[in-house]
Amino acid sequence: MGWGFTLGEKNFLTYKDQTIDTKTGIMPTGFSAKGEVTGKVLFVGYGITAPEFEYDDYAGMDVNGAIVLCMRKEPGEFDSTNKFEGVNATLHLGAAH
Repeated sequence: MGWGFTLGEKNFLTYKDQTIDTKTGIMPTGFSAKGEVTGKVLFVGYGITAPEFEYDDYAGMDVNGAIVLCMRKEPGEFDSTNKFEGVNATLHLGAAH
């Protein structure tokens, strides 16, 4: 299964002086912009706030001014019984916080 894009020779991610392997550790998305950023990084799970499911990846977090790192898709992506509807994307897929 392909990603639909290829990383350039100069694509990389460095965290605390350690370069992360872009083949196994992290994969930039096809819409990643060119640039450099420095700052506090906060992991926010899927980055979803869904009051109707009593689910909030941002609960108790102050992300103002931070670099937010999140996973793609939704929880239970392949589980049709999941509250996020599993194989069907809900309005939370790709929503910006």
